[in-house]
Amino acid sequence: MHPLLEIEGLTVTLGDRDIVSGVSLSVQPGESVALLGANGAGKTTLLDAALGIGPSSTGWVSMSGLPPAQAVAAGRVTACLQDGGLLHDLTVAAMIDYFATLAGTSFGGVDRFMDRFGLTAVAKSKIAVLSGGERRRLQVALALSTAAPLVILDEPTAAMDVEARAAIWDYILEYLDGERALLFSTHLIEEAERYADRVIFLRQGSIVHDTTVSALRADHAELSVITARLRQPCSTAELRSLAGTPQVSVRGRLVEVMTREPDAVQRILVAHSGFDDIRVERASLEKILFGTPGGEN
Repeated sequence: MHPLLEIEGLTVTLGDRDIVSGVSLSVQPGESVALLGANGAGKTTLLDAALGIGPSSTGWVSMSGLPPAQAVAAGRVTACLQDGGLLHDLTVAAMIDYFATLAGTSFGGVDRFMDRFGLTAVAKSKIAVLSGGERRRLQVALALSTAAPLVILDEPTAAMDVEARAAIWDYILEYLDGERALLFSTHLIEEAERYADRVIFLRQGSIVHDTTVSALRADHAELSVITARLRQPCSTAELRSLAGTPQVSVRGRLVEVMTREPDAVQRILVAHSGFDDIRVERASLEKILFGTPGGEN
């Protein structure tokens, strides 16, 4: 089985800084891959570079065995990026009709298309006056209107409420149908947990993790997060020194420590100043990936 997307040694440089650094990855048919990372980690730049747009890059990208520009022209990939793609002076219905003309398809009728994607209520509204969530729904709907085997979505549910996000994911899963592949970025950990077969985590433009959610959890099964309210204030540096871990956050008397030795840390907190309240939990996927606020990771 040949990958629908292959990236080898991709580096994107802006000025004197590498925004993406030596990234290699592949996406197989039928696979859903989530791209995670903090703001500025390089997620959008990576997706843009995979499509052959954005700042100049070095490395190698192949989509269904074709360079990005040829793959786009051949209809082998469809994408929904964060910006662009919509003509704001058009109504929603007119935009869909225009896109259908460009794509050489009827969508089975504009009215049917709008009904399927929950756009009927805004059919006569100009795109310029749509809410961020409504505009995003239209962008994703147009991206899913093709028959491309590879789908690239940059934060597909940005600006949407819970109900709208669920509806959009229903459309995405229906489109994938077990054969097509999806590479999507998101800031919502629950989306990665629920909809991704693999997660790729970027930090400062480089891949830190490329694995399944279950494997990531298994690798960090012994990691705990301690949240406590100390009786006396303690500085971050002092608590790091006492606890022997960089994964420490201090906000006044409220402290958070991520550790593989929760019992030892609790004893240290008691010996230092004691605490009025404490909670020990297994580290969530978000904590595993992003760490504690202000902590090193």
